Amino acid sequence: MDRVDEVVADLLHVLELAGVLLAVLVVLGLLVGLVRSLLQVALGSSTLVMPFSGGDAAAWVADVLAEQLDGIETAVVSKHQAVRAEAARGQDASSPLQLGPAARFLPERPLDEHIERLVVEHPISGQAIGPISLLGVTFSPDFLFAAFYRLRGLAARKLVRGSLYRLGAAARLSSQFTFTRHRSLGGRTSKVRITRTLVVQRRALETDGQLLDMVDDLAFGIARERMTLEAGTSIWAAYSSFLDGYADNLRFLRTGDIASRDRSLDLYLSAVAIDQNYHLAAYNAACLLYNKYRESENAKAIELFRIAAASEEPILRALALAGLTMAYAQNVHRYGLGGGPWVERAELASQQAIGLRPDLEETKFARAWAHQLADNVDAAISEYSSIGSLTGDSLSERQIKSFAANNQAFLMITKKGDLAGAKALLERVVDLYPNKMVYANLAEIARRDGDLDTALNYYAKARTLDPLYANAHNETALIYLAKAHDELDPQRQAGLFKTAEEWHARALGVVPERDEGQRHSIEDVYQAALVAARNLEVS
Repeated sequence: MDRVDEVVADLLHVLELAGVLLAVLVVLGLLVGLVRSLLQVALGSSTLVMPFSGGDAAAWVADVLAEQLDGIETAVVSKHQAVRAEAARGQDASSPLQLGPAARFLPERPLDEHIERLVVEHPISGQAIGPISLLGVTFSPDFLFAAFYRLRGLAARKLVRGSLYRLGAAARLSSQFTFTRHRSLGGRTSKVRITRTLVVQRRALETDGQLLDMVDDLAFGIARERMTLEAGTSIWAAYSSFLDGYADNLRFLRTGDIASRDRSLDLYLSAVAIDQNYHLAAYNAACLLYNKYRESENAKAIELFRIAAASEEPILRALALAGLTMAYAQNVHRYGLGGGPWVERAELASQQAIGLRPDLEETKFARAWAHQLADNVDAAISEYSSIGSLTGDSLSERQIKSFAANNQAFLMITKKGDLAGAKALLERVVDLYPNKMVYANLAEIARRDGDLDTALNYYAKARTLDPLYANAHNETALIYLAKAHDELDPQRQAGLFKTAEEWHARALGVVPERDEGQRHSIEDVYQAALVAARNLEVS
């Protein structure tokens, strides 16, 4: 019995010694981790993310945030690089498609390349400490963690601490971000320690996925502070979607690829859906919708231009008001919706636009078009003419100058009867920008001069620039009606009437069924010409 007691006592001593040894190893492990962490956060560029307070859901916020700090910062740089690379491939290249006069698409503020290099060379390196594993055993001694965090927090050059509070369905995620910013002054570089308070709120937090979105937005806010990055939204998903959309937008401008345009539009609309106050995304989306030249898309463009017009940035607000004027004018000019309130709305929006920025091609164009809608012909011609004297020479500026000359020529044709002057003006600007409307007006001049074959050739060029240009299809039908009127051979005449009917059907085929106003307008023009042609044939 005594022997058994001795063996048990020896085993207890061994276990006690093993326990002491294990405790020493744990402490040594923590000390090694502490020294290593101190070196990383004090001498390196790591960012310490302290545990967030606020209950069970807050326990994993620090871990997710530490990971997202790196991921979102890297994504910001990558997306800006993609935009810059696409722009470098030829932002001033002429697209084979007609873009329309509201196409001065605006970018987000670019990321400074010096800051970009700093971020790439010295990443934010978020760190949050989880449980420590040693010899297959996981430890979570709260009192040691608390001391560990306090020591690291004193040495950290970049530190994030915060809290998550929930009250019913609402949630508030707040944090303080302390970091060092390098400043250059008088040839010397100084370091300034800065602390910023960032808050992300959501009125209805229903899923963990929404909480993850809040963490992303917090990480994005920290990235913006570190990069001194200005953005039109504080929501990461909206900003990310916009940058991807803008890269596709530039690709569309360069190549005319319809898939790029549609993808860009979807991304812009997604950004607006995420953040309804993202004025820049609303404006670019409105421009793409307007440029489709369809009644339903124009109605949506008006809605988005109105959102963008609420911007406090003068140039964005002015451009949005100019776009709004153009969309109102199209309801009268292209979609057959009558004057109604559109003329008055165009007048007001154009006055506001030019009051903000009288030096922009778009605002002067909008003002001229408002004069045109109000039948102030001389004022419209004068305003259109003044646009040509502006010094801008970018793709969008040349484009609007081309449209201004086109509209001026249209008034000279229809209101002044000056075919020769209009033709000379259009021939001077035909190479300024690939403008389908220039060719359409040259076709109209040729038709009035009785040169129907030349008119057909000009309409063919207009359709090449925009295969969905419904009016060019319908006007081609009218030319064949005119040729049928002049044809004396009954068989050939019947063939011309048949060809006219086919072109009219193509015109209706590119206009969606929902766009009733535009379809009725096309139908009314064709039927009037058809009746006139057949009546003239009988007489």
